Amino acid sequence: MADVLITALATSLFIVRISKGSWFRNPAYVALAIFGGFAGLLILMRAVPGAEDSMIYGNLAAFGGASGAIMLYDLTIG
Repeated sequence: MADVLITALATSLFIVRISKGSWFRNPAYVALAIFGGFAGLLILMRAVPGAEDSMIYGNLAAFGGASGAIMLYDLTIG
């Protein structure tokens, strides 16, 4: 479970840095991306057990979850 959290954290910081800029100016996006990345990995763990340990599938799930959380937040605040 620690590996899943580290993967979610690293990919979330990368996504926020690439899409929104500095982490210090966008702490809400960092929090949402971490939550979304962790949720994406938990969904992957539930759907395909053991796939979260794969470098490709685990990172894709974390990227998708983080990007989805940021996109939904942007859509809700307008």
